[in-house]
Amino acid sequence: MADISRYVYQYMCDEIVGSEKVVKYRRLFFKVFEYVQNRFLSPSKYLFVTGSKAEGLDLCGSDIDFMLISKKYIVCESKSDANSYLSGITVSRQILILDTDNAQPGFGLLRVHKKPICDQQFVERNEDGTFLSSKLYLLSFATKYTNHIINGPCLSDLDGKLDAAHSLKSLKWPSVAKNWATRKRSSGLPSASRVSDIVKYAIQLVPIGSKSCSVDVHPLEWRISFSIPEKLIIHTWSHTQLLCYAILKILLKEVFKKNKVLDSLLCSYFLKTTLFWLSEEVDTTNWVPEKLLHCLEMCLSRITYWITQKYIPNYFIPEHNMIDRQYDQQAWDELLALVSFLHEIGWQSILLCDSFQHSSIVAYSENLKLSFYSFSDFEKAVIPLMHFLSKNFNFLDVTYCSRTKAFTRCLSFMMREILPKKYKILFLIMLSGISFNMAESLMCKQQGNKQSYFEHKQIMTCFFICAQTCVVRGWALQALNLYLTGQYTSALLILEFAMSVCHCEQFIISSSNDITISDFKEHNITFNKCVSCLHKLKYYTRWNISISNTYTFDYLLQHHPHNNIIILETAFFLKYLRFACCHRLQDIDAVQQSLLDLELFRDDIRAEPYIENSYSITFDGYLEYM
Repeated sequence: MADISRYVYQYMCDEIVGSEKVVKYRRLFFKVFEYVQNRFLSPSKYLFVTGSKAEGLDLCGSDIDFMLISKKYIVCESKSDANSYLSGITVSRQILILDTDNAQPGFGLLRVHKKPICDQQFVERNEDGTFLSSKLYLLSFATKYTNHIINGPCLSDLDGKLDAAHSLKSLKWPSVAKNWATRKRSSGLPSASRVSDIVKYAIQLVPIGSKSCSVDVHPLEWRISFSIPEKLIIHTWSHTQLLCYAILKILLKEVFKKNKVLDSLLCSYFLKTTLFWLSEEVDTTNWVPEKLLHCLEMCLSRITYWITQKYIPNYFIPEHNMIDRQYDQQAWDELLALVSFLHEIGWQSILLCDSFQHSSIVAYSENLKLSFYSFSDFEKAVIPLMHFLSKNFNFLDVTYCSRTKAFTRCLSFMMREILPKKYKILFLIMLSGISFNMAESLMCKQQGNKQSYFEHKQIMTCFFICAQTCVVRGWALQALNLYLTGQYTSALLILEFAMSVCHCEQFIISSSNDITISDFKEHNITFNKCVSCLHKLKYYTRWNISISNTYTFDYLLQHHPHNNIIILETAFFLKYLRFACCHRLQDIDAVQQSLLDLELFRDDIRAEPYIENSYSITFDGYLEYM
């Protein structure tokens, strides 16, 4: 089995998870993202990325998990801790006392320390005291996020791509989990020094209660969450451990989740818990590539035992049985039968997954998937995550400082600090994300006055930063900025350059010195020969241009009189903006050529069956349908 294990290990590295370095760079990406968010954007809540992506996995179809931690509340375990904390701070905080004696294991009640509390709508009173209600707290966010649904303690978007847990911060490690820090570990993992570091981190309380005594969750209980410590522990795992976890997640998605009856009975957190426990118990010499499938079988054996016993002990608080609800016995028997079957066939259970079908492995063994192999590990990790920054994570209950302030802080930090090369690139990518937001928000403002012209000139740096990290889209926004300030000839020069880059290849990442502007005047822009300097990447990513509040633009940029947003593929947008510039310059020949190019683009798109986008836009009488 050692040879098969090595083969599956390599297949996982090459085709599904990535190498150790790829995983390392994924984690670094989110580490820098969190640093920029919390230090430069000054959000009203702490923001952390949790879940599998932050842990280093980027499996197909996986969502992104956020932990939003309130700065308004602090949870203490005793009144003396609360009073000590209050005496040492100058910023007002609402203190809550964690009561675990009157809650189910793994959960706690939050007593209001001093009244009156500012958020009375979350408070519930009974004969035992005044409590912050987890149910009311979560429902208050659900009413704000109308396009989200409640999913456990989280709010999930309708596509199931994003989970956000609104949590409260505990002042210190909870006493109910103190045994975790001192218990003996036969494997020696995590190490004593790592454990010592982890217990210094605060844990969170997330708004969901237990279901042990009812079909409904307890309205006052809060679950003790160890999401951040868990991430730190997983970062110490060997690559074999992470791959074993990935295989279990694939089994869950491609075998268990296909059965709707079993869908709610088993979750990925149970699988993660399995790895946590086995990592403590099994000698480190077992977590090697040639024993990957043996480790998988150990996990299946442990899961089968737990399902048989109907007891899955929480890793940090073993008294907490995570199967804390009443399930239909028939469904449970069906789950046990499937888990037992997988345990019986052992490592061959992976062959039930589409990801490990014979055709996939044959294609791999014949080296048919070579398009991504020429990339460096850093590129393999970062390129697929670039779309992450293009999403607008609009947390309605979180306020930020101005994007201009954030941009200045981030840029100053990059200029002041001596950073390793990979860090520099990642900070530049994050800076470009801020730049795009600044650019797009500026374009939502009313145009045509001296103030807006001055603002557009001031923000020029942002557009150049955009062009460093997402070249074509960055130059497209630069051209749009010039168009909106009436600099149509300059906009055309940039458009021609951007289209030449777009035609030959899509560029994603470049170093900060690759593109320079040697002369920038209203009608005279010259560029160094930057195509040869750009960091070329063969991976083609379709970036869209998204513009809100289009009613502030001139009539040529109106998509539809009743719609207030434009979302266009960048390549299409470049051609259309060229048409608009030519129209403004009253260059009839160029207008006609631009319209012909748009028609050819439409025909090319229609000829591609895999493209779902259609470009149905009215061009103010010039081009009635595309």
